[in-house]
Amino acid sequence: MSRYSIFFGAEAVENILHHAPASIITPEVTDIIAEVIKEELGPQALIPPITTAGGEDFFWYPKKKPELKTGFIALCEDAQPGLHDPNMHFDHSALPNGVKLHVGLVKKILG
Repeated sequence: MSRYSIFFGAEAVENILHHAPASIITPEVTDIIAEVIKEELGPQALIPPITTAGGEDFFWYPKKKPELKTGFIALCEDAQPGLHDPNMHFDHSALPNGVKLHVGLVKKILG
């Protein structure tokens, strides 16, 4: 718990109960994901990787087991008004593409 003195004599108390770690991405996994996207959905479906300040609970895995190689895929399902918003909705027709990508990744990695 942290205490902060604030202007005008007020005091704020911060008590962080939980956080999601920032992404830990393995470049080789990003390369494999890019290959599978091009193979399964065509080269037009691949966009350059983005940098985000967001965190994700899945990134606890490499924090707890650093030898894991990790990657991340954005499905481009047009989530509105935004991912994790309680009123979020998205284009369900994108879901079969997610299945294709995951099956393609399993085949590429496991053979």
